[in-house]
Amino acid sequence: MSQQDENRMYCDHTLSDTHIFDATDIGLEILKPGMLSQLQDAGRVGFLRYGVSHAGVMDRYASAWANRLVGNPATMPLIEVTLGGLQFRSRIATWVSVTGATLDVRVDGHLQPKWSRFWVEVGQTISLGFASSGQRAYVAVAGGLMAPQVLNSVSTHQRNRLGGLKGNGQPLQQNDFIPLSCGRLLNSGNPSSHLIRRKETQSNAQESRNNNVDGKVTKMHYQYQGRYKHSARAHWEYIPDYSHDVTIRIQAGADWRLLDHDQREKFLSQWWEISSQSDRMGIRLTHQTPIEGAPKRQLSLGITAGAIQLPPSGEPIILAADCQTMGGYPVIGWVHPLDMSLLAQMASHRKVRFTLVEIDDIQADIAKLDDFFSIIP
Repeated sequence: MSQQDENRMYCDHTLSDTHIFDATDIGLEILKPGMLSQLQDAGRVGFLRYGVSHAGVMDRYASAWANRLVGNPATMPLIEVTLGGLQFRSRIATWVSVTGATLDVRVDGHLQPKWSRFWVEVGQTISLGFASSGQRAYVAVAGGLMAPQVLNSVSTHQRNRLGGLKGNGQPLQQNDFIPLSCGRLLNSGNPSSHLIRRKETQSNAQESRNNNVDGKVTKMHYQYQGRYKHSARAHWEYIPDYSHDVTIRIQAGADWRLLDHDQREKFLSQWWEISSQSDRMGIRLTHQTPIEGAPKRQLSLGITAGAIQLPPSGEPIILAADCQTMGGYPVIGWVHPLDMSLLAQMASHRKVRFTLVEIDDIQADIAKLDDFFSIIP
């Protein structure tokens, strides 16, 4: 049984007995979806052999930080906001965090610190501006968001029509309602104490409705503080700078040997420009002098996010979260998984270059980061 199923059963069992509120009406109401807002998590693992992409968040580092700030596991579902413009109303008093792309975050018009968690009251509106640097922001809520799992994940994959709020791959739309995983909302060791507090405030909530303080707020004020007493933000040393060109670490792929010395030098030495044709399927690179005489493969092979393909045009393609599962272009390298997060935030016309690293270094970096996010402060 999945964690979401357990949470849903917990909510149904605990809350239906008290007749206080419907757990499915605790969550976020989408007022404006922005350019592109999707539910994402760690993605679908174990289905590549069936032709199903991994999908999931594009920037695993920023998304893990968003969840960490509100006390969630790094893989908990959240909202990935491309370019910005998302606006939503909270139907629960809880902690919210926003990380990733540099953009204004406001609660009822009040500006919030970047890469931070902040408290929102029932009925307050959270608005994200548009990104001044970076491409994707991540919105997490204490307890996590809940949606039907498709192949063990809620991740939205538009091309495959999988996942998302309705399970059909659609991005978030105006008036969508995203329930919270309330099993986590009640994790204080003594859920009945919260329910008692809810009963004490029931008359106040009824009075507010009678006075029409906010006719759209249908939930009573449920103060979930969890383990936190104050707002907080990530230390500046942990916040990436998305405004500069970057050097990306890669491991040589099986087809690296097919390149001659000059082709390798060209690939590693020159700055490649991010194409405006890039998306969640792949990040296309361009240059005035592409690699000439690109080698060819005889057979297709299995591929996944991070693979660097070299098509006949001589301009590399870095496969991203929603990439296909098979490909016939030579795979000349694999991007360091942590640097895939940087690439996910690179705007078109930014430039990148590459440097070779060893697999032992990559594994050590991943292990260190996994250890960091496995401990929730």
